[in-house]
Amino acid sequence: MKIKSLFIVLILVLSSACGFHLRGSYVLPAWFNSVYISGIEKVNQDFGRELLKELQAKKISMVPSIASARTILNLKEDRLARSVYAKDPTSGITTSYQIGYSLSYEIYTSNGAERIEGKYQAADNYEFDSNNLLSAQEKENRIKVELINNAVNSIFSHLSRRK
Repeated sequence: MKIKSLFIVLILVLSSACGFHLRGSYVLPAWFNSVYISGIEKVNQDFGRELLKELQAKKISMVPSIASARTILNLKEDRLARSVYAKDPTSGITTSYQIGYSLSYEIYTSNGAERIEGKYQAADNYEFDSNNLLSAQEKENRIKVELINNAVNSIFSHLSRRK
């Protein structure tokens, strides 16, 4: 029994030492407690909703003006795109698509003490079956949601590495 307990403790120590975190369980810097979000109207609506939901879940105060903010999260640009990933060599019919999402942002404190430039970029592909369009659409939507959720998490992960 002692060996099993020792093994569990060893795994916990090693996983924390390498920076492993459970998804969404980030320790954020103290200066990230009052945030003004700039550019939210320019980014994907689903990203904006997910970001606001996560900020609320983490009990981070969102303020209506830069003047009242301790921190500014400036969403510079994002891009959600679908492209052909593969075609059947004989018929030329598309057999798979790739969905990609990219985001660039900056986070800075109103007093200029902290500044973070961030980029997120990821893609995933899925098989396309023209005989089952509903399934293909469901796969595409699932990938979009996953990419957007990962982008939001990447912001908090980036922040958690700053103290």
